[in-house]
Amino acid sequence: ARALGWPVLRTYGLSEAGSQVATQRGEQLELLPHLEAATDEYGALKLRGDSMALGYLSRAEDGTWAFETLMGEDGWFDTDDLVELNGGVLRFIGRNSSRVKVLGELVDLEALERAFASGLEKSADLALVAVPDARSEHAIVLIHTVANDRLAMAQSIAAFNTKMAGFERISRSLEVGALPRGSLGKLRRGELRRMAIDAEK
Repeated sequence: ARALGWPVLRTYGLSEAGSQVATQRGEQLELLPHLEAATDEYGALKLRGDSMALGYLSRAEDGTWAFETLMGEDGWFDTDDLVELNGGVLRFIGRNSSRVKVLGELVDLEALERAFASGLEKSADLALVAVPDARSEHAIVLIHTVANDRLAMAQSIAAFNTKMAGFERISRSLEVGALPRGSLGKLRRGELRRMAIDAEK
């Protein structure tokens, strides 16, 4: 896009914040002035400001509506995003929900997924999920589409596992027709996890 002369910038945002929270300036993401930002003791981003949504409105199967307040009593909204804040600069690290314990070690599934995908010779539609495991607390499962070469994928898993620590290794794989995605193309990771769990029943 930049080669075509389009003024494209990286941004960070979320629906609950009226979308945009930080915009690229130079090589950094700078917080926009309409929001306050802080982190909790675990490094998860908290936001407060006039652009924040008031809450979630949901409809039950019986047709009744329920409103869930978005903010805590202190007025902050707790996101699931792990970040570093340095003055007015934000650096996105990952999602707190993508981290799981395997053999007592904290594993970032999305970072592991990127590492695995970067080692493939051909691009592939895939995702890593964690499922409960009696021995290791969680086991890492690779889900990929049947369009990918089964033998090549198995070889890639074996090669990847030889380079990784025991708690970062892919324990098994699952082939599916398609990975579930939302209307914007985002993976529905909760649904992926349920697919992996159901496959073992």
